[in-house]
Amino acid sequence: MKGKIYSIFVLGIICETMPYVFVAWPLLFFFMVPIFYLLFQDSHKRVLKRRHYCALAVTGSAIVMLPVVFYNIPTYITGIVVSTFLFCLFYLFARSLLRFFANRPIAMFIPPFLWVGICLLFNFRSFSAAVLDVGVQMPAVVPLIWWVGSIGITFLIVLFNSAVAYFLFRKSKPALALAVGILLVFTACFVYTRVKTPADFENGKEPFKVAVLQGNFTESWYWLQKNPYMVLERYDILTLTAAKKNPDLIVWPEYALPIDFINYTPTIRKTVKEVVADSSTPVLMGSILFNEDTGFHEDCALLLDKEGVMTDYYSSVQPAPFNQFAMGSTRPLKPLKGNLGVFVCWEELNSSVARNLANNGAQYFVTLSNDQNLDFTWFHRYAALFSRARAAENMRYLARAANTGITQIIDPFGRVIAKLPPEKSAFLVGDMYPVTNKTFYTRHGNMIMITLLVIMACLFALTAILHRRRAHA
Repeated sequence: MKGKIYSIFVLGIICETMPYVFVAWPLLFFFMVPIFYLLFQDSHKRVLKRRHYCALAVTGSAIVMLPVVFYNIPTYITGIVVSTFLFCLFYLFARSLLRFFANRPIAMFIPPFLWVGICLLFNFRSFSAAVLDVGVQMPAVVPLIWWVGSIGITFLIVLFNSAVAYFLFRKSKPALALAVGILLVFTACFVYTRVKTPADFENGKEPFKVAVLQGNFTESWYWLQKNPYMVLERYDILTLTAAKKNPDLIVWPEYALPIDFINYTPTIRKTVKEVVADSSTPVLMGSILFNEDTGFHEDCALLLDKEGVMTDYYSSVQPAPFNQFAMGSTRPLKPLKGNLGVFVCWEELNSSVARNLANNGAQYFVTLSNDQNLDFTWFHRYAALFSRARAAENMRYLARAANTGITQIIDPFGRVIAKLPPEKSAFLVGDMYPVTNKTFYTRHGNMIMITLLVIMACLFALTAILHRRRAHA
């Protein structure tokens, strides 16, 4: 018996990490089945101790967060600590709650309840929510994602895993019926998404042609600061070439030029102005601005007109953690040029930034990113999924400019219209159409999921009270 349990334990670690390592959404439909099976069995008869679940959390977190070690060591260590804490919280709470519902079908709703509850509880820090929000791997689940967002998709995925595990444990027909029902819902959404086309959003509207550049600089921040003219030379070539396609806007990636040339380096400012003026096209470029009040730089997207003069800028409100160069801005969120919603890198992970921009009038999105420290890792591909989820949740076109990739243009269904291969210096040109409709998720966020969790919590409490009364009767 012990050998079987430990075999399932090892299988659980493998299955848990596979969707992250291979970034393949079909793997999500069984990634937690072995672990949930152990939890259900443990609730009936103790087969594992708390330290086993803690070991499971530590091992899984270390594997899942491994690519972050290329970003920096403090982030990797903190990632393991945070992920381990979240998974331990989930396992131990699930282990305790399932004791009250070991022989009842309602038990299979406890894992998704806790999973999404913890995800929402820590959603104020996108670093934490990103590990649990597995629904971003399935952004093209329209119209469901318009109502419940990626968090709602995560709930259904975890519920499916729980139903399958409960069926294997109890041979429960209701659990099987629930799993089949969830599959039918996803199938219907996939079919709906398949038959819809981007043309459904055109309706005679004028397209907004955007060119997104992929500079592919793998050098360090300090190298970019010491060699600004070499950087500008490459972006000059890309910008002039892209300008021949007559775009309405050319987008450079995050930290394309990590120097506050607006305030402190007039010679570089003059060179940038010449580069932009030669293209005769407005440019949105990733750079930094120094904030004298805080003593830190801010991660910015600078909007330059055809003459190379800065007319507006967006400053990141949620820069990456442990970023020694920049801190979050307190500048109000608002679209640039009246309808262009811009957000930067780490903000892709948190749905609230995109939602706020859409509610404030953004009709399409542009996001700037720099994932060079995650090159050649699965996290490089995983990070690009969040922009697809933000586009689908808010029914907006989105253009993503990333230094080393993945640079892509996404339609309002979360589907990739066009993209560039990573680790290549190139540009991409595509049309985006303005969308003024606001989805339920855009307007109300996670209201449906929060309401559902409150109802489930009341049902669990009521069931536990009735169970106790019967036991004492």
